[in-house]
Amino acid sequence: LIIEIEYDKEQGDIYEVEGEERGAVLPWHSDLVYVEEINHGGILRPVTLPARGGETGFIDQITAYDTLPEALKQTIENLNVCYRYNVNAAEMMYGPKPDKIVRQGAKIAKAAMHSVVTKRAIHPMVYTQKDTGRKVLNVSPWFCEDIEGMSRGAAKPILDEVMSYVTNPARSYFHKWELGDMVLWDNWRMVHCCAGVPLNDQRHMRRTTIAGDYGLGRFEQP
Repeated sequence: LIIEIEYDKEQGDIYEVEGEERGAVLPWHSDLVYVEEINHGGILRPVTLPARGGETGFIDQITAYDTLPEALKQTIENLNVCYRYNVNAAEMMYGPKPDKIVRQGAKIAKAAMHSVVTKRAIHPMVYTQKDTGRKVLNVSPWFCEDIEGMSRGAAKPILDEVMSYVTNPARSYFHKWELGDMVLWDNWRMVHCCAGVPLNDQRHMRRTTIAGDYGLGRFEQP
């Protein structure tokens, strides 16, 4: 599946981030975590680049798990996270987010009306890679709402602490794009983001989605 990811200055989303209005902002997330099946990865390449900005960030969640305190590892071992699709990133409940939304593009607003994203998805907070035995901190800041079977008040301090490891800026890599680049990532072990671009510029990326599912997700209600 090939997807065009394009910021259009006339129609694209605009957020205020750290006092600056930017287009094409995407906070830290895993793709499709708000549904039951998660694609295996993505291949991203640029078609049109802005004069500045537009970097794509990545953070590895195997390393994130390895850095957790032992007590926190034990706390989250068998917990599941509830996710809901929300196109307004300024309404994120956990992790770094934009200050506010200035304009929402019609294309992404239309996507929020699709029936498949009207119910919540459940995914394990930690899972073990079948081939390597390594554990992955399987949490997406964007779209995260609750811990299954736990009150929001009880879940919040756990998720706040977990997110500090998921989004630790000291372990982030931001790719500064040049035409001809192509970046592949494993969506089952990475979170990624886009830093945004100046309002009067353009950014057009082409993503090839790598099919597959790790088989651990489900909908909250069948």
